[in-house]
Amino acid sequence: MPRKHGLSRHAVGRAGKINDEEMEGTIRRMFFRSRSRGMGMEIDDRWVRMVSLVAEGPVCRLEGFGEIAVPAGAMENGRVIRPEMLAEVLHRLWLSLQTRETRIVAAVDSRHVFVRNLMLPVMKQRDVFRAARFHFLSVVPLPLEEAVIQVSGIRPGRNNELEVTLVAVHQTRVQELAAAITRAGLKPAAVEIRPLAARRVLGIDAAPQVLVDLGNEAVHLSYFDKGQLRFARPLFSGETTGLREVGAGEIPAADGPGWPQAHDLVAEIRRSLDYWSRECQHRLGLRKLVMTGTLAEDLPIAAGNNLWQADVIWGSPWTSIKAPDYLTRQELRNLERRFVVALGLAAREIKK
Repeated sequence: MPRKHGLSRHAVGRAGKINDEEMEGTIRRMFFRSRSRGMGMEIDDRWVRMVSLVAEGPVCRLEGFGEIAVPAGAMENGRVIRPEMLAEVLHRLWLSLQTRETRIVAAVDSRHVFVRNLMLPVMKQRDVFRAARFHFLSVVPLPLEEAVIQVSGIRPGRNNELEVTLVAVHQTRVQELAAAITRAGLKPAAVEIRPLAARRVLGIDAAPQVLVDLGNEAVHLSYFDKGQLRFARPLFSGETTGLREVGAGEIPAADGPGWPQAHDLVAEIRRSLDYWSRECQHRLGLRKLVMTGTLAEDLPIAAGNNLWQADVIWGSPWTSIKAPDYLTRQELRNLERRFVVALGLAAREIKK
């Protein structure tokens, strides 16, 4: 059964089938925004998490949230295998939120996302996307006609050049996800990637920083500078690293069983920074590690405070999201750990 919280009284919707015309319209709407209400959905091979937000002054108010297990065989390696099975649980989860909103923003699994940087001559901003498409094949191993592409950031580079960050995903992955959403009676409003969604609600500032997103199946590292995403990579499975959930307030001792895994995580962050520094041909700075995700924060924060010369903080969405007063401390903590990406996706739809 879905785990839920909701405030609205009514829920309407119907399961439907997607056709070619609807799919074409979905792709055209990929990166458009909507109005004062939004829904977001994060999905992996094990869980679907969904939230609904409504604009309330300068912040967004949490209207409802819930999660439900993905049926065995519906998803595999971040791909939708059985859209009809997935659509059934999506519809049930949406009903549990008791919202009338049907437009939803979803995230593509990081295993199918490419974040790459291009160096281009200085040009007018309106010409950057066309130039980036022209040089696309030099950095992304996808046929241009099969890719969905977005320019995520533009910065002054060296030697009178522009540094451009491209985000690309295979169009088939987008279509598979859109098909399942449409079968559930919902309307795919946009797709996005995890780090951009998390940035929206975690208050990523201009300082050079790494966002460490500890997911169920992978650790996602993203490097931001001046508020722009520059690099990203999914790291490893929590099962293979031994990272585990720990209780509130538990901080592993330096000689305890959790400490070697913390060392491993810090070492991977260092290796990633070294690799990214070589790619952009200068040493990347680092002032912050921002932690979020489903695994407990205490393990990596304990390591960072002892092993890293940077501020290590637990990312909180509550500066930009207003939570209902009735939520318990444990429910707020669960939202901080498990729903940050879904919150950021929902916030994308709300026009500020």
